[in-house]
Amino acid sequence: MDLRAMFFLAKDELKRRSHKAKSNNNKWALVYWAIGIILLFVFITMNAKHFEPNSILIITIGFPYMTFVLGYGLVKREWKNGTIGWWLTLPYSRSTLILSKWFVSSFMSFTFYVMAWLAMQLFVIYALLVKGTLSLAMYGVFLEESMIWYGIIMLTIPVMSAFGILTSIVSRSSLKPLTPILWIVYGLTGNSIFWLTRLDRAQVSGDNVTFNILSVLSADQIGIIAAVFLIFTILFISAASALMKKELISQ
Repeated sequence: MDLRAMFFLAKDELKRRSHKAKSNNNKWALVYWAIGIILLFVFITMNAKHFEPNSILIITIGFPYMTFVLGYGLVKREWKNGTIGWWLTLPYSRSTLILSKWFVSSFMSFTFYVMAWLAMQLFVIYALLVKGTLSLAMYGVFLEESMIWYGIIMLTIPVMSAFGILTSIVSRSSLKPLTPILWIVYGLTGNSIFWLTRLDRAQVSGDNVTFNILSVLSADQIGIIAAVFLIFTILFISAASALMKKELISQ
């Protein structure tokens, strides 16, 4: 595998996505996002007295699913745009092509997670300020728990990116009949962090689940989970590369 080639392909992919993001359609998407943010601020303002900081972390349940779909879409787009022939004839190994897609998917997911975490801090500070309970101690607890929680959520990025890419390749290969099974597995594993942490048994304060993951899993258990995710990431990427070499249907 040529790392320089992988990063070159990843850079080119990100550049093309950047140009696409500047199109008129995506400008409208930004408008919709702005409207959504404004409505969220209005909602927080109206319901601030009932707001609990950790409750906002529940939205992260969809992040691993998003990462999978992003990886899946990066490969599927080559067929959708009619560039699959060009992509496959690039003078690079199949593993390099796959890894470049994986890197882009992981990088974009990581960037989104960080931006989401920063936005979440802003929303929480604003809500506590409106509620009249903003204090350094209270926010400090949320800051620590959210950092740990997001750190754990980020462990899913490599494996879900690789799984999305593998599923996309399988759907265009002679193993296409396996695709429904992979989508079922996706539905189960996308929420892996939540069932792995057994949050249904975690401490509960009122109606709010405590998102202090260290109270549910030990550091050693988290290390084991990270190692398992890494192993599956390697397996998924290797399988996708092997399918591209032997079983891929280009049309």
